[in-house]
Amino acid sequence: MADSGDVRTRPFRLSTRLAFAAGCASLVCAFGLLVVAFVLRTASSSMARTARADTALAQIQRTQRLVQESGPARRQQTVVAELAELERLFGSGSAAGKRVRSLEAEAHQSWNPAVRHTLAAGLAGLRSEEQQASTSGAADGQRWNGVAVGLALLLAVGLTAWPLVLLRRLRRDVEVPLHDLRDALDSIGNARGIMSVRPSGAEEIAELGAAFNSMAERLAQKRVGLESAAARLKKAAERDAVTGIWNRAYFEEELARQFEHSCRTRTPLSVLLLDLDGFKDVNDTFGHSAGDSLLRRTAMALERSVRETDTVGRLGGDEFAVILPGADEAAAGRVSAAVTAMLAATEIIAGSASIVPMASIGAATRTARTADPHELLRGADAAMYAAKQARRRGRRPQTVRIG
Repeated sequence: MADSGDVRTRPFRLSTRLAFAAGCASLVCAFGLLVVAFVLRTASSSMARTARADTALAQIQRTQRLVQESGPARRQQTVVAELAELERLFGSGSAAGKRVRSLEAEAHQSWNPAVRHTLAAGLAGLRSEEQQASTSGAADGQRWNGVAVGLALLLAVGLTAWPLVLLRRLRRDVEVPLHDLRDALDSIGNARGIMSVRPSGAEEIAELGAAFNSMAERLAQKRVGLESAAARLKKAAERDAVTGIWNRAYFEEELARQFEHSCRTRTPLSVLLLDLDGFKDVNDTFGHSAGDSLLRRTAMALERSVRETDTVGRLGGDEFAVILPGADEAAAGRVSAAVTAMLAATEIIAGSASIVPMASIGAATRTARTADPHELLRGADAAMYAAKQARRRGRRPQTVRIG
């Protein structure tokens, strides 16, 4: 594609084509009007000849009657006057005018039967010629009038059809591609992806569509990158960086949702709180790498010990928690025992040492008197603290029911 500078200096080809088409239509229209005017003028001339011939026929018939009916003295003067009028009507330079002038000269010389016969014969010949001229002129006039009407109708149809053709071309080359481009622009905010535009229509519209497709492709690539970045940010905001399980913020939000659901549906809800024993000694003795490994293995043991519907999270440091939807006090005790067994079967190698994680676990179950999720979590914390104290005294920790 040409750069922006080329686009600014390049003539707008669509407008040039439209101007050329309009100019051609104007020329065709002007030429058609000239042809119609010429045909109308020809038809008018033919009709004028017909009218002159009809006038001449009437004059000739009147002269013929005078030759046959008038008295000798008056007849000659009247016939001469009528012949003079015929000569003026035909024109002195025309063939018919010359013939009339010859008959007029005959009528001036004498008035006898031979002259009258000559006049009658001459007038009869003129009458026959003018009748033919009248008939031919009328036919020519009708024919040219028909041609003029046909051309006028053809021109009218052309002038009516041309805008329709132009509108259809504009719809195909401009309107439809622009509608496609509008639909594609509307799809930018669509989660299903950005539509592509067919490179059709006028050249400028096709170039615009190609530019949009290029932009859409770049936007799609950026969208993939943004979605990936958003997923990473979401994971960073909700997941613990060391263990990969849910962090404290997400855990507390999920606990609030499960607490509200438990209250609404009147179903049990329990929470486990787990604290690793001796975690600080592991960090101090074997380093933070061993401590992180211990945290990760503890998280794995927790996830393997609970259901998929349960939520495992790290609250911070060496403290973990589990949300058990639908679990009553007895079920929470069974899960606590399963976690303890899973941890006992876990071994971590740190240099030449072998570390088996040990934890104090406290459980709390929601009752009708539990005010909010924080109270439930505080109950689990109290139970965990009691379990830690019992472990130190060598007693078995118990699940605490709060109310």
